[in-house]
Amino acid sequence: MEVDYFSPQSLNHGRGSDESGIIFHPEKTTLPLFYILETMVDGRLVRKQIPSIFIARYPELIEVAKAHKDFSDEEQKAAKYSGQTQAAKRFSKFNGFNQFVIFLEKGFVTRRATSYLRAIILWCNYYENLKKYEIEHKKSSGSYLWMFEFEDIKAFRQWMSLTDEEMARTGIMAKKVPGGTLMVPPGVKPSVKNPQLPNISDSDSDIREMITSGLNESADVTTGTASGTFASIKATRGSMSDRISDEVAYFERFLRHDFWGSIFFLKSAIGAFPETIPVREAVEFKGGKPKFKSIAYRPEKLIDFSFPISETIDYESRAKAFLGSKHGPMNETVGLPNKDLSNQLGFGGYGRRRLRKATEDDKYPKLVYTLDAESLQEKTEGEPSRKKKPKKDNDSANEAEG
Repeated sequence: MEVDYFSPQSLNHGRGSDESGIIFHPEKTTLPLFYILETMVDGRLVRKQIPSIFIARYPELIEVAKAHKDFSDEEQKAAKYSGQTQAAKRFSKFNGFNQFVIFLEKGFVTRRATSYLRAIILWCNYYENLKKYEIEHKKSSGSYLWMFEFEDIKAFRQWMSLTDEEMARTGIMAKKVPGGTLMVPPGVKPSVKNPQLPNISDSDSDIREMITSGLNESADVTTGTASGTFASIKATRGSMSDRISDEVAYFERFLRHDFWGSIFFLKSAIGAFPETIPVREAVEFKGGKPKFKSIAYRPEKLIDFSFPISETIDYESRAKAFLGSKHGPMNETVGLPNKDLSNQLGFGGYGRRRLRKATEDDKYPKLVYTLDAESLQEKTEGEPSRKKKPKKDNDSANEAEG
């Protein structure tokens, strides 16, 4: 079995359904059957057709694909085992194919998928141009111009009658430096002018909002700067957290069912890998005690995934709202499994981590629990009690001795 990676650019967009480079099912328009690829091998262009994983699961779909005008047995030979070898016989149930494509595209492989970036390209260009204009605007705001005003026509004519050396000595035509000295002839009044331009800072908020709405993100997440109040930013955390949870849930389902499910399916079809694995689980309660039964699960159902947890989820407020301000652990008060609680905290693979914990307990010395450590410290380092024992009277003691 071979696994190939190819970019969407390698698809032959001149062929396939609607020139998409993919042969789709004629009735199920989101069901891909074959991918028509073009690759360069040793300097020559090679065309081949690789079936999707649906062809492996449902080989009868090949008869449907044959009705397409671009279906080619010759181009499919590169994705098949040739000859009468043992490997070729094992893949005969897949019509000889040993390569399949698993595609990740939001659950659908559309013919002309429009990326979410398409909605923000225009506004990104506007935002970039606006920032360029803003830079020029700030440059012009910092510019200035020296002006020399002649008080009468006589002074102007007198200035014009000066030689170049005499004009240079006055400093009027020389470059002005901060802290320098400027000597002007009588009748000349110097001044400095700079443009009085309106402020255009923060005038791009509407364009930035168009970009963030197209990205489906909060403005502070996109820019990295929070401009609103704490309450306004906190109000956006819920929707942002939901979107992150949706992405994680979708990616987990793709890995479990589409990716690993397909790998286990192919492995069990051509090898000795089991199609299902029995697992002992509790199925019901009788007389307050759980009743166990062996249940067959597909292998992909038994895989544990670990994903980073979103820090935007406020677990404390949620727990107080449903369980009260003073509540015990949910595995004891509500009866939830420790596996689900650890997953919510971002620790996946509960069974694997329990085995690691047992290994550490067997390998390393036992740790002192926090409460036990505090009790031990109070006994060893605490101050003695201030209550004194009553002393016996000397007379009564002597009488007792006599």
